[in-house]
Amino acid sequence: MPLISEQICTTRNIELARHIILNADTFAICGHINPDGDSIGSMLSLGLGLENIGKQVYMLCNDDLPRNYQFLPGATRLIKTLHRQVDVAISVDCGSKEMTGKNVEVFERARWVIEIDHHRSRTPFGDVLIVDADAACAGELVYDLLLELDVPITSEIAQNILTSLLVETNSFRLPGIRPRTFELCSELLKSGVDFYKLAESVYWVTSKETALLTGISLSRCSFSPSGEIAWSVLSRADFKKAGASDSDADSVSEKIRSIQGVKIAILFREKNPREWRVSLRSKDGINLTSLAEQFGGGGHLSAAGCTIPKKQKFLCLLLKSAEELLERHNSFKAQAPLTQTDCFSPAITDEYSKLPEELFSPPINSHDNRLQNWVENKCTMQHFRKSVHSKLAS
Repeated sequence: MPLISEQICTTRNIELARHIILNADTFAICGHINPDGDSIGSMLSLGLGLENIGKQVYMLCNDDLPRNYQFLPGATRLIKTLHRQVDVAISVDCGSKEMTGKNVEVFERARWVIEIDHHRSRTPFGDVLIVDADAACAGELVYDLLLELDVPITSEIAQNILTSLLVETNSFRLPGIRPRTFELCSELLKSGVDFYKLAESVYWVTSKETALLTGISLSRCSFSPSGEIAWSVLSRADFKKAGASDSDADSVSEKIRSIQGVKIAILFREKNPREWRVSLRSKDGINLTSLAEQFGGGGHLSAAGCTIPKKQKFLCLLLKSAEELLERHNSFKAQAPLTQTDCFSPAITDEYSKLPEELFSPPINSHDNRLQNWVENKCTMQHFRKSVHSKLAS
C-alpha cells in the first residue's frame, strides 16, 4: 500500500540534495504523466535553474504539453524520453515511480535519484526525498532548493514557479493555502513577472475545445439523491466531436465541482476502449486520497485521480465508495454515529443505468481474471530503493 508521508522536507535532505547536485554534471528532470501546471512549472523552473549554474539538463515529458503551457520559458526544450545515463534523475510532483511513465528507466539507470513532491499519499523510490505534504505545490519546494543552490530567481524561473502555484491552488482557492504561499508569491513578483498576463494565459483562458467538452459533460451530469455527489462521462466520440485532446478536459471536473451543493465531483473520461481515466474533486475538506488509492490512484486532499476498467461494475463501485466517503465526512462533521450502507442508493443505481451502453466496453466472460484481480494488481506498486550511505562512502 502507498505510504502516508510525514513532513520530511528537512534541512538535512535539502543539504544532501545540494551536495549531490553540485558534484554532478548531467541531470534528467521528469514530471508525471498527463502533466498539469504544477508538474510542468516545477520541472521547467528547476531545469532552467540548474542550467544557470552550468549543469547539462534534460527535461522529460511523456505526453504532449497542454496548449496553455506551451508559451512557458523552456517549454520548447522538453523531450519525450532519454536513452543515455545521467548522474542524477529528479522527479517532480510524482507520488510514485509509476507516475514517471515510460521514463522510469531513466531513474533506474541514474546514479542518484532525488524526489521533489508534496503528495500526502506516496510510494518513495528515490535516494533523497524533498517531500512536504503541507506545501501548496511542488514548485514551492523547487524554489527552496534553488535558493539552497544559490541560483538567482530570474523572471523565466519565476513564471514557471508561479504557474505551479496558480494551477495547483486553483488560483488560491483550495485547502492548503498558508502564509508561506503568499510570501513566496511576493518574492517571485520581485523578479518583474507580469502576473496578470501569466494568470490570464495559464488559468483564466478557456479554449474552444475545453468549452465544448464542458458543455457536453454538464449536460450529461448525474447527481446523488442529496445532490452532494455529481458525475459525468466523456467518450472518445465526444473528444472527436469537439476536436479536443485529453488535456482539454483537465478543467472539466472543476466545473462540476463548482455546482452549488456538490461536495464530490467525478469525471469519467474514456482513456481507451478498455479504461476510464477518473478525475476526482471535492469541497468542504473531503479527503479524496483514500478514495483514489482504492482504485490504484492517488493525489491530494481535494484533487485526485485513478484509472478503472470501462465497466458498469467499476463505475458503480467507485460511486459507492464516494457515497460512503461522503457519509463518513458528514457524520464526522455532525458528530453523529456513522451508519453503514450495504449498497448504492436506488437513485444512484438508476442514474448510472441511464448512461448510453456504448460508453461501456463489451462484457468479459467469467473466466477472465482481469475483473477479479484488477484492483489488487493496480494497487500493487514496486519499490526500488538504493543505499544513500553506501553511495556517499564510495
